[in-house]
Amino acid sequence: MGAGQGRLKVYLLAVGLLWCVGHGSAAFALDCVNATSKVDKAVCLDGHLTAADAKLNEDYGELMKVLSPAAQSMLRADQRAWLTYRATACGFTQDGDQPGDMRCLSRQFLRRDERLLAPFAHQRSSQRYTFFVRSTYGTTPNPSGGLPYWAESSIPQIDHKSSMAGVSWADAEAWNTLIAKRIGALDQSSLCAGGKGDIYREPHVLMATALMISVSMDRDDTCHGGRAALIIVRGSGSFNGLPQDHFMSQTQYNIVMMGGDVHELEPGDLFSSGGAWSQLLTERLEQEVQKQARDHNEDWHPSAEAMRAVAIDPSNWVFGSDAFRIRVNQSALSADEFIGGFTVSIPWNDLQAVLSFKGKRILNSSPW
Repeated sequence: MGAGQGRLKVYLLAVGLLWCVGHGSAAFALDCVNATSKVDKAVCLDGHLTAADAKLNEDYGELMKVLSPAAQSMLRADQRAWLTYRATACGFTQDGDQPGDMRCLSRQFLRRDERLLAPFAHQRSSQRYTFFVRSTYGTTPNPSGGLPYWAESSIPQIDHKSSMAGVSWADAEAWNTLIAKRIGALDQSSLCAGGKGDIYREPHVLMATALMISVSMDRDDTCHGGRAALIIVRGSGSFNGLPQDHFMSQTQYNIVMMGGDVHELEPGDLFSSGGAWSQLLTERLEQEVQKQARDHNEDWHPSAEAMRAVAIDPSNWVFGSDAFRIRVNQSALSADEFIGGFTVSIPWNDLQAVLSFKGKRILNSSPW
């Protein structure tokens, strides 16, 4: 070997080591040459899954680059847990020659990648916070012998390395604790009779100012061997034309952070005292109810008390850059299944007269 070839070999080896330090140690890249597990072999034999694995690892590596060491450690543990979970949830841990479910595996790659990308959706529009998602995975044996019942849930967290002008780290930690507590309570409930079903919980950060972070939690319960229990859950949802063994809903968490006082948003945080604000919200909801009834040719007349209760409940409030929204649960107003859930949008300009000074501070404390 010539001197030039020797130097090239050393250079390539150094580049390879640097790539491993920057990527391989953080990612969980699949080694198809040495694959031994049933699930890894299945991925290696399917071109679409191999591509999905490569994309997942690329996105994982990009997220690791922006996180603090503590958050990286948590994300790494999440990834290991998911690798074990996907094999169990999709039937790749069964004994013998029983094949796993390839469609299930494809879905697992898609959902895990969406979960890794979710924090970037907010970070593209704001440099105030760096979010990451902590996930939990679990399975319950299926008495019929099919694929196990699965449970997936995620909790958004503020990373310590966030550049949070005007936000104390104590408040950020308190926010992390409170949102974890609220979502954890939601995880304990299943709409399926006897808990026989799959549950999926996925959060989305909708708004983050220096004084409030708004999170929407998607909830999806698919029941097996029985109908979904017909109960009203906090937040809004509907059957959306789906069979009653499939329930989809959204739960809203608006958490205020003001100098050591971290709590879920209350009407007094946003609106002036007096009844003008509640009357305005109720009137707009009533107008939308009448429109929905006309559009669906339904004889639907919820009581004034029921509409007011929905309108003034902060758990139904969704914040957008252009408008304040009330998310309405079909069951909360006894709507026909053909109407389903809907949203009432009120432009911010229409609310200026009823917003309190504190509310304006919360909403204007940072770009959206």
